[in-house]
Parts: sequence; structure tokens; C-alpha cells
Amino acid sequence: MNILFEKLRKLKTFFFRKKIGPLKDDYRIFKPLRLVLEGDAISRPYSQHAVVYSCISAIATNISQVPFILYRQRGKDKIELEENHALYKVFLRPNPLMSASQLWEATAIWYCLRGEAIWILERSKITEIPSEIWIFNPDRFRIITDEKSGLPIGWKYQGQQEISLPLYQVVFFRAYNPYDDLRGMSPIQAAKEGIDQDYWAAQYNRAFFQNNAEPGGVISIPGNLTDEQYERLVKQWEERHRGAKKAHRIAILEGGAKYDRVGLSHKDMDFLEQRKWNREEIMMVFKVPKHILSVYEDVKTYAGLRVLDKGWWQQCLIPKMKYFEAVLDAQLFSYLREDIWGEFDLSQVEALAEDFDEKVKTAEKLYRMGYPINAINERLNLGMPRVPWGDVWWAPWNVTPVAEVSPSQSEEGKIFYINKQQTDRSRIWETYLRLQKPHEQKIERKIRRFFFEQRQRVLKALYELFGKGTTKDYADEIFDLNKENEILKILVRTLFEDAMRAGAISAAEELGIIGFSFDIGEPEAARFLERKIIKVTKINETVKKQIRQTLYEGLSAGETVQQLADRIRKVYNMASKRAVTIARTESGACINGARFITARKEGAREHTWITARDELVRPTHAAQDGITIRIGDKFPNGLRFPNDPEGPPGEIINCRCVCILGKIE
Repeated sequence: MNILFEKLRKLKTFFFRKKIGPLKDDYRIFKPLRLVLEGDAISRPYSQHAVVYSCISAIATNISQVPFILYRQRGKDKIELEENHALYKVFLRPNPLMSASQLWEATAIWYCLRGEAIWILERSKITEIPSEIWIFNPDRFRIITDEKSGLPIGWKYQGQQEISLPLYQVVFFRAYNPYDDLRGMSPIQAAKEGIDQDYWAAQYNRAFFQNNAEPGGVISIPGNLTDEQYERLVKQWEERHRGAKKAHRIAILEGGAKYDRVGLSHKDMDFLEQRKWNREEIMMVFKVPKHILSVYEDVKTYAGLRVLDKGWWQQCLIPKMKYFEAVLDAQLFSYLREDIWGEFDLSQVEALAEDFDEKVKTAEKLYRMGYPINAINERLNLGMPRVPWGDVWWAPWNVTPVAEVSPSQSEEGKIFYINKQQTDRSRIWETYLRLQKPHEQKIERKIRRFFFEQRQRVLKALYELFGKGTTKDYADEIFDLNKENEILKILVRTLFEDAMRAGAISAAEELGIIGFSFDIGEPEAARFLERKIIKVTKINETVKKQIRQTLYEGLSAGETVQQLADRIRKVYNMASKRAVTIARTESGACINGARFITARKEGAREHTWITARDELVRPTHAAQDGITIRIGDKFPNGLRFPNDPEGPPGEIINCRCVCILGKIE
């Protein structure tokens, strides 16, 4: 038993159990201290103990902020689940009272507090996608077991009424308990002694200040007092001296009364050191470092802080998130009729970004050395799914066999070169597609979300404005073009930067450049990026124009606000369908633009246009297939490279072409 707790125990015994003469010879004046120390130990640690609350809240809040992404297998590709899928909708809005982040926050809180978290799935059979997900206090649940085997066969929920639940309606997260085969073990159990002792210390401290900031004392009076004299003495003493604001007042004692201080001071009990030790013991159990609770005594530098952040994610948060993924896969996803699973997107975690970047750089080096993608992924623990083609090394494009060429002349007199020998173009194009597709999907998801949130803003403004009769143009009033453009610019900047970085690295790899690094702030790259960001805002102008037209028609027909709102929803349904086209065009432009910039900067001499060679390729692009020109010149269709932003929309929208880079001069 530690020093503080032992001293508190002795102090309590001295005050309240030891008899010193007749009852009315020694009077216990400081009742608040007695009432506090005779109370029960802590029973609701999350609301009663600051360190417990801070540890659990820090864990739950950080986990809830990491996006949980649902994926499905489509052929050989891993793609994100469509937004109109029933499972996507239920994870986005689990129930009428919770958002997705609130569900994960509650799950993490109960898991840390009780060692268990229980989801109730609203569904009628195990293969059905739940329509709602609920989470409640695990203490309300009881496992029903088979009488013979002792294995679980269902659950009982005791709320306002008792409800029986089959196993397929429950997802059970539990921390393994070696002392119970069926229920989980809470970290609180391991930290109980430290929590109780720290709670007692805090309560003692409160009583200390409520009692004049003095440890306590006894008034001794020779002889006996009448009941009336006793009550008067107690009342007078408490009225004059009880409370921190009345500390150090002069005391006047009558009839030979004598005041003696008893108990121990804070210094005697090593009060602060003991509370600090209890705090660290609790944090150790939850694996929460001190700086997360704003205690920076051990942090000397910013670099040290980043290391601590990274360690906390790797040792505390990520293991819990991986466990949640595994439980959902075993108890929910594996029984669905579709190949669907969920993962936390750790790429969004700032504390891990630097570590992931270092892994990617190492992966690039290993890839250039010839190691297969799957082997690199497993060795560096990148968290990527295995892919069917990942066990084969794909050589850089610049080792493609050199084709025989013959010259041809354009209308402007420039010389182009058309390949006679057909190389493995499908392999080259598929390699480009694997580079471009993830960026297209990410941009598509963000654009769809942008349109969804923009629609909410516009509809809210419409309902607030309708009927006031003070506006000349509803579209201008409900659609703030400048504001929407700024939101969109912020949204796409990082996405475009990532796509450009991927394109530049692929170009450097193709040209065989060792130790290449791409600087998005380099003048040509920065100008290209800014032009792309400004140009993408044209989609807002298009949407606003469509809203203005449909509102004009609706207002002319005298429609209600609900009918006008339905018109706006139709505009956004159309806009959302364009998200794929926007994403494909913009991701291709950023990748191909960065490849062009890198190739020219590094001194590449020429590049060759190739297409997907399918029925979707437009005739003007099919005509470019196999043509080689000097980098910086224009192809016969007027573009410097595929998706060239300076070209006409008809030549760049939905383009899936790419250029193979030639030698460095």
C-alpha cells in the first residue's frame, strides 16, 4: 500500500474510530472531512476522475476522426463502395441519433471503460445488410448460453423492457479476459487501486480547503458540557472558521477549552508526488503518453513530440482500430453476399504521414531493384491489399523495346514519327491506369461529397429566403459563387498535388533518374497547379447557371418552395453523376501534366502518344496513337500531351491516354 493511502487510512481511523475519554470531552468539529472520507470509493470513473476521462476521451476522439472506408472487390481492383449502397448509407448515418464518428467514439469509449462494446444491428437475417446500428451500455446485456456446450446462442438486453436478440443482430467487441470465457475485461480493473487512491486524495484536498485549509483539529474542554452548551460551541466554531475564506481568523476559547491540531499536512503526506504517481499509473494502463494530456515535462523538442505522437498511434490506437476491423469482418462483412470489407484510412493521420512517406520512398527503391509489389507491401507493412499482378515485377516503361519508326509530315510541315512495330501497348496503358485510377477515385469521392454539402447549403438558403419577396435573383441570393469556389479550391488542392507528385515520380522512374524528388513549389509546377485549381471552379459556374434557369421556370409557374427544392435536387443529381467525368479528367491532367513538366525539366527529348485502344477512344485520339514528337511541340490534334489543360474541352474531357517518354539528351 502506498504512502499517501496508508496515511489517509491512519488519519481516518484517528478521527473517527479512536475514543479519547467521554464523548463530550472531545468534540469532532470538522464534519465535511468525515463525510468525505467515510463515503464510498469511486463508482463512475469516466465522470468522476479527470485522468480516466482524459485518457478515454483522447483515445475515442482520435479514433472517431479517422475515416472508416468501405471497399468492395471489382475484378482485380479494390474500389470504394458506392455512396448509394445500403451499407455505405448505414455507416454514414448509423441511426437517427448518431453520425459515423459518434458511433466510433461511443464504441471506443465503452471498449476502454468496460472492456466491451456492443452493436445492435437492425436486420432479420445474417446475410442482410442492417438498416440501423445502435450501441448501448454493455452492462445491460446478458449472454444466453447453450445448456450443454456453454457456448453463446443469443443475448438478452435489459432496458425499459427485456429484449431477446439472436447472435446475428449483435456485434460484440471485447478485450480478452483470461478470467471469463465470454465477457471482456476493462482496463479500469487493472487501474482500480490507483484510481481509487487518487480519487480519495482529491476528495481529501477538497475537504482540506473547505475546513480553513487546515488538516483538522480537536477542542478539549475539562469536565462535561450540557447538550445546549455543546450545540452552541459547534455552531459558533463552524460559523466563524468553516470554509477556506475564513481561514486564519482569531479563535476565542472559553472555560479552559484548548484547541489542538491533529492530522497530517500535505507536505507530510508527499501529496503532490503521490497524485503524480497515481496519474502516471492510470495513463500507463491506458497506454496514453503524458503529452496527450497536456503534460509536457518530458518533451524537449518538437521532433520529440512527433516521435511520441507516432508511438502513441502505433502502440495504442492502431491496434484497437485493427481489432475493430477484424471483429466487423468476422461478425458482419463475411456473412454478406457481396465481397465487402472496411478499413480505417490511416493515410489521413498527420502523425503517421512522415512515417508513411519514408516507407513509400523505400518502396520505390525496392521496386526499382526488381522486387514485386506484394513483397514490398508485406515487408514494409504498407497496409495495401494484395493484388493479383503484385507477384510479378513490372519493368519501367523506358525499357520497352525500341520500335522501328518512319517519318511523316503534318500540314504545318513538322515532322512526326509513326511506329510500324507494335509493342506491348496494353501492358503500358494498364500500368498508367493503375497509377491514375486511385487518384480518380479519391477525387470522385471528394467531388460527390462537395456537391452533397453544397446542395445542403443551397437548400437551407432557399428555405430561409423563400417568401420574403426582397430579392431580384434567387440564384445570387442562395448560391454564393465566391464562397463555393474557395471551398472547392481548398478541397482539391491536396488531391491535385498528390496526383501531380505521383505523375512526376512515374516520369522520373521511367527516365531512370535516381534520387528524384518533386517540388510542387517549383515555378512551372506551381503555375500549372494554380491554373488547374482555378479552372476546376468552372463546375460551380455551371451548377449555378442550371439553378438559375430551373428556379426561373419554377417561379414563373408559381411553384411552392418544396417544388423549387425538388428542382434543385435534380440539378445536383445531374452534377453528382458528372463527378466521375470530372475526376477522370482532372486526375489525368495532373498526372500527365506533371509527367510533361518533369520530362522537359530533366532533358527528355521526345515522347510517344498511346491510347487505350478500345471503342471508347475518340477518333482524334486514335489518330495520335503511336505518334512520336519532340517534347514541347504539339501533336496533330493540337495538344502538347494528353489532358493538356490548354486544349479544347472536346479533346481533354474523359481522356485516358498517356505518353511514353523517350531518352534524356
